[in-house]
Amino acid sequence: ETDCVHWSKQLYELFGYTREQFVPSRDGFLRIIHPDDKKFVSQKLDDCFSGRCESYEMEFRVIRGDDGRIVWTSGRGLIQRDGEGRPLKIIAAATDRTERKQWELTLADREQQLRRVIDHTLNFIGVLDCDGVLLEANATALRAGGLERDEVIGRKFWDCYWWNFDQETMRELQEAVA
Repeated sequence: ETDCVHWSKQLYELFGYTREQFVPSRDGFLRIIHPDDKKFVSQKLDDCFSGRCESYEMEFRVIRGDDGRIVWTSGRGLIQRDGEGRPLKIIAAATDRTERKQWELTLADREQQLRRVIDHTLNFIGVLDCDGVLLEANATALRAGGLERDEVIGRKFWDCYWWNFDQETMRELQEAVA
């Protein structure tokens, strides 16, 4: 009802703002959100206040007030309502996930780079789990068989297009995996 945001001392430290810098309102909070995440966070808040959810969990970026660095934040909250369902307050917690997010983005970038290298090799490359289930196949192998990923991923390797024409080859593959 009052559109008032109360932060703990730790949250001010996490986001790099002083009490004088931060405008303690919904709009004040949205002002510190990274521009690419602002619409998403605003929609989540709308969902909370409109009654479309009772709790939330989201990841978003905040632009620190002291040095302008980006902080990746994981936020969770619970909406308390009155007897008629109107929101009274949100009790929330935030965690700094910056370091973990940087590792995730680095890993995703390396994975994409590896995927590009593997997909541009002339060899057939596949990844199997211990039971012989095909987890991954490169683009060369898929193109050679005229296949889409979803036609082979998750199937036993010996049951895939490349081998299912020959029972002896299928048996040898099963033995090799075993």
